[in-house]
Amino acid sequence: MPETVSTPSLALPTWSYKLKKAAWIGLGIIGFLFALILIVPHFVDLGVFKRTYLPLVEEALTRQILFFPPSRFACDSSFGRF
Repeated sequence: MPETVSTPSLALPTWSYKLKKAAWIGLGIIGFLFALILIVPHFVDLGVFKRTYLPLVEEALTRQILFFPPSRFACDSSFGRF
């Protein structure tokens, strides 16, 4: 009886196939995490944490940061530039 498998469909995958498959899975995970990093901040309200991070940012920039509410007279593309 021969020791080798006669049909390629019954042979075990080679190490290069396993390496390529692992690389694609790793690339998929990295891509998913990158997309998650881009999407999630739009759903997080950082105003809740303003007392925590605002003093740290002001100290790092060595200046005071003022937040103004959005103006109802803000420049809108339908009205042109002011």
